Amino acid sequence: MPDDLNHADREKLLVQRLQAAPVVEVHGVVGPETIGGINVGGQRLTLYAYFAAWRIKGQELQENRLTIRRQVTETELAAR
Repeated sequence: MPDDLNHADREKLLVQRLQAAPVVEVHGVVGPETIGGINVGGQRLTLYAYFAAWRIKGQELQENRLTIRRQVTETELAAR
């Protein structure tokens, strides 16, 4: 990924790459830190968590942190 992209352009390029990638099943252990959510500019709500250890189905265990992020509604965020 080019280093000269701003945050929004890097995220857009990453999403495009992910949409083109095959879907895989990931299993993991949620880390001990609190799951959190943020409201970006009153338009997007994003839930954040991370796996402390994880693996793609059929592959080796990874023991590095994998951040998980998902856009949610206010109702979904409040229920977590």
